[in-house]
Amino acid sequence: MDRTGNDIVVMMLKQMGAFSIKTTPAKVTIAKFLVEDEANLDEHPERSLKLTYVFEARDEESTYLSRVAPYPMVLGLFFGEQDVIDYIQKDLARFKRACTSSQFGSFLRLAEDMSHFNRELEHLFLERKTSDESIQYLDTNVKKLQEALDQIKEDSPLTTEKLTKEL
Repeated sequence: MDRTGNDIVVMMLKQMGAFSIKTTPAKVTIAKFLVEDEANLDEHPERSLKLTYVFEARDEESTYLSRVAPYPMVLGLFFGEQDVIDYIQKDLARFKRACTSSQFGSFLRLAEDMSHFNRELEHLFLERKTSDESIQYLDTNVKKLQEALDQIKEDSPLTTEKLTKEL
């Protein structure tokens, strides 16, 4: 993404409600949005959060996009300004819908715990000699967790938004 493309994305993000956008000379842009469940904000202040995105134009054609808050997640490689805007727009809409859920706080805690787990797992393998048994133990338990997630996903209905898009 060139400088003009970045300027277009910044303008669109402002129109989408970003309350802070900063671009460094190294073509790294940080955009922050406030997501609120306005109908229940007095009763549930935890349903207000900041979403922070970082995107970096690596060359003329591609852009790396990550969400760094409320928990870190690499979102992918995008090939055009509109793709970046479309992804952020959909992501914001999904978080706005999700923050109305009574389980939203629990979801955020789980997501942060998983991010912490990934960091600790990396430290384990980079800084310690780990036995084969320990590796197998972790592998078995991560597979069990994945199976539980798959089962919960199968048992849980799709949101109205997702069903509408699939029709």
